Amino acid sequence: MHTPTPHLLTTPVSVKLDEHNFMVWQHQVMATIDGLRFLKYLEGKEAPPKYLNEESRASDIINPQYVHYHQQDRLIFAWLLSSMSSPLLTKTVGLNTSYEVWQKLKIYYASQSRAKIKKLRT
Repeated sequence: MHTPTPHLLTTPVSVKLDEHNFMVWQHQVMATIDGLRFLKYLEGKEAPPKYLNEESRASDIINPQYVHYHQQDRLIFAWLLSSMSSPLLTKTVGLNTSYEVWQKLKIYYASQSRAKIKKLRT
């Protein structure tokens, strides 16, 4: 079975993510991710198993599709990190996948929005 070559993300995000521009940044990121059909990486879907069966696990024969998925995810992960300002990079320390980064940012900015809404109401 032929494993496809990982795709490098060469489209730069023109705006570095900071505390105030998530919507603009997200719009640019999603245009690239969706255009390359990489949404599954941000959604954490369709990750192939590391081993195809117990025999391959015992022999430590890693599924080639897993290798490709992991490699592509790391490239997306690095691309996302390169589009963030330094203060936001600290929020991603310890994360390992593009899905984890995406979830962390969504939760962080959702909480920021809720706090602003609460402040406006009072």
